[in-house]
Amino acid sequence: MKINKFIICLACLFLFNSISGLANDPVKWTFKSVKVSSNTFEIHFIAKMNSAWHIYSQESSKTISSPTIISIDKNDRIKTGDIREVGQLVSKYEEIFDETIKYYGDSVVFIQNIKVLGSTPVIVKGEVTYSACSGEQCLPPKPIGFSLVLNN
Repeated sequence: MKINKFIICLACLFLFNSISGLANDPVKWTFKSVKVSSNTFEIHFIAKMNSAWHIYSQESSKTISSPTIISIDKNDRIKTGDIREVGQLVSKYEEIFDETIKYYGDSVVFIQNIKVLGSTPVIVKGEVTYSACSGEQCLPPKPIGFSLVLNN
């Protein structure tokens, strides 16, 4: 009987710890569009991490990390280009896995090029999926939705 109570208390403790960790997300995201020319825009996905936390590059090893993934909903009125990353990239070789992980601490801006096919305004929607890690823990991958209006 005491063992069952102990297991229930332990499970509640883990559950509380998981919920409180997710409530205090160590990454804050902002999204903005920047007009580059008459029909070309950039979407800036800006991540700012709390001290000691990092998120992975899109190019990080999928074997030993969770790379950041940016998905844009299908829209026949836009054409997407490459996504570039602006920030202080850390590349770290993990000998035990024979892999290199790539991540950003402090902040990073992912920049998606968008060409508008036709007139504006155009609404661009999608999500960023990322995983935040510290020296002590990694949070599970988390999707964050966005919606921006591209307008001349």
